[in-house]
Amino acid sequence: MTEIVKLKKICSLIKRGITPKYTENDGIMVINQRCIRDGVILYKNARKHDIINKKIPEDKKIIAGDVLINSTGVGTLGRVSQIYPNSEMTVDSHVTIVRANPSDVDLAYFGYYLKLLQPSFEASGEGSTGQTELARERIGEHKIILPLKSEQVKIGKLLSNIDDLIQNNKIMNETFEEMARVIFKSWFVDFDPVHAKAAGKAPTNIKAKIADLFPNSFSDDGLPLGWVNNELSNVCSLLGGYAFKSQEFVNEGMPVVKIKNITGNGDVSLKDCQFIDRKSTNGKDKFKLEDGDLLIAMTGATVGKTGIITDGKMTPYLNQRVGKFVPKHSFYKWAIWAYLQFKKNVDAVVATGTGSAQTNISSTGIMSVKWTEAPQEIYKIFDEIVSPYFNLWISNRHQNRTLTELRDTLLPKLMSGEIRVKDAEREVETAV
Repeated sequence: MTEIVKLKKICSLIKRGITPKYTENDGIMVINQRCIRDGVILYKNARKHDIINKKIPEDKKIIAGDVLINSTGVGTLGRVSQIYPNSEMTVDSHVTIVRANPSDVDLAYFGYYLKLLQPSFEASGEGSTGQTELARERIGEHKIILPLKSEQVKIGKLLSNIDDLIQNNKIMNETFEEMARVIFKSWFVDFDPVHAKAAGKAPTNIKAKIADLFPNSFSDDGLPLGWVNNELSNVCSLLGGYAFKSQEFVNEGMPVVKIKNITGNGDVSLKDCQFIDRKSTNGKDKFKLEDGDLLIAMTGATVGKTGIITDGKMTPYLNQRVGKFVPKHSFYKWAIWAYLQFKKNVDAVVATGTGSAQTNISSTGIMSVKWTEAPQEIYKIFDEIVSPYFNLWISNRHQNRTLTELRDTLLPKLMSGEIRVKDAEREVETAV
């Protein structure tokens, strides 16, 4: 039998977190508003609380299955995520802990249902324009549909399985990125094969025919013999985006990649992007983007950050203040990506910028940064090794987008009973 109840009836706790005493040393992790985004917890944005000088009430320590809701501010209020902590954690006073009774509802089902309620939470804030608040009483008044417990378990498990597939792809992609970074650092930053040969040893972790491409000594400038200090302009150029006019933007059409779409997480998100119609693209083919294109933000909060296009089938276009790297040879592309994964190189790029309130970097400035250039044959081998990683990286991104869209489509249908779990399972099998 299906029933509809208020959250407060099935929750043992609806309460804000603590006012933390932050520390840079050991402490308990504190989840804040910046951590809750797109239904997941971004632990890298968390801070630590000094548990020695300020104790935490037991009920404000997060437990498995708790749902966290941003409850203060504009733009972040109402965001929802469920958490299964692997260590002791709490939340700050801008986040509400919503803890369901497992005897009343399946916790996974509960978490997904509250994600479905996010728009309603966002609309429930009260207060002035600059500072809205989501009261716990208003959270408790929201209603949830509860089918039979056995059905809740099936729904929760199905949606969890989709999220597991998404997470596995993310972990795989992080591994691909790390493998490419490690090889680049070994060959082009630390010069490991050259050091080994200079010491009369065989380089490790590379085949003999690859090792033969590296010299066995260094020049007086500290570079491998025959390598030179050059500028990035020697291996690529940078195409600045087109200055689309405000009147060209429409509600549907071709997406336009702006600065805000460079997330700083290595990808380019077309979520919440603006569009132009096909007529506005006439004569602008060089600004059309494809899967694998490497972009850089040239101003704003993410200046110097790069991202890879994975939504090429949507035919996105490049907007002003976003640049696209155009390698002089295709085998340079992933070496350029790897080069820009190191903070000192990104800092060097940003340092070429101008402006006090907001840094602006130019194509000329970016192209002027130092680039240690090896023989082309080494870059070709590097590309042969890492290109398959990034082909899979892009494929995983495609699958994750499909799975995310499927999950978000199935969620309201499953919760309302419009679709049965078995039918939803078939759709998932088709997607993967």
